[in-house]
Amino acid sequence: MKISAYDKDITDEVKHSKGKVHSVFKSALSIESGGRLITFAPASGGKGPGFFLVEDPQDFRSMGFEPDMPFSVYEDDKYIAIGGRKLSTANAAGFSSMSDFSGYSVDGKKIKNNIEYLKKNLVRYVCNDLRCLENSLFPVSAGEYLPEKMDSSNSCVIPVWNEYVRNALIIMDEGIIDRDENLFSRSLEKLTGAGCGLTPGGDDFILGMLCISNLITKAGYSKGNSSGLFILGNIQKYLPLYLNKTGFISRSYLQYALEGRYTETLVSFIRMFSDGYPENSQECISKLMCRGATSGADTIAGILFASGYLC
Repeated sequence: MKISAYDKDITDEVKHSKGKVHSVFKSALSIESGGRLITFAPASGGKGPGFFLVEDPQDFRSMGFEPDMPFSVYEDDKYIAIGGRKLSTANAAGFSSMSDFSGYSVDGKKIKNNIEYLKKNLVRYVCNDLRCLENSLFPVSAGEYLPEKMDSSNSCVIPVWNEYVRNALIIMDEGIIDRDENLFSRSLEKLTGAGCGLTPGGDDFILGMLCISNLITKAGYSKGNSSGLFILGNIQKYLPLYLNKTGFISRSYLQYALEGRYTETLVSFIRMFSDGYPENSQECISKLMCRGATSGADTIAGILFASGYLC
């Protein structure tokens, strides 16, 4: 297993901590060290917070890794160890999950012009994957573009827990419009941990909101700045109070996002529909939509929801 790049920020943080394998998946290996999530993932998926990028991994499950195996970073920063396996980072490129993306922002005006086009095209994509329609929050944010037989009022499309989410979003909408922190905080509490899986849908939704509000606010877009500051400021203020409602992996991604650390896939997606649909737009959509069973669709739902106030 050859490591081609790694997040030096987080690696330096956990250097003196004892870690262990948290979970093993086909396309990812999750490590818990010093309260941080370390993720071994294919290099083709791009950078991310706490990531070690691996060249052409096979199935991580077939490599002998098991939960609770010890993990450590050698003092000279040239090796890591997982269980009895010693892996070299000497020739791997170190990157910063903070500073590498710190200069990124998006053009709110272009997003406003492109958002309807984006919804229509995403619906065409999502309609090819019934899991996303049946189990994700995507129809809540783009239901008006669904084919009539898959209308967002169809109970076969929107499961009961999505009705719970819909109610939470009604409260959030009132909170944003009225600039009411208490309402916004209530909705945030309802969304955190809502759903199932390693990264529940409500968490992915919040992640999408957090990322786009951060990028638009940094750009200083006049219309989006006020709403962006409200959304971003109140997620940063209240989300830490509710992180214990969700699991370690999802909690870690949200904590990284609160620090301004996002995956390259997510940032590329948002920049794609800010920058006017480059030729690789379908690649950006595909990469994010392929994240988990419905995590990509749920993250996009949060982006679309927040865009309505920011753009």
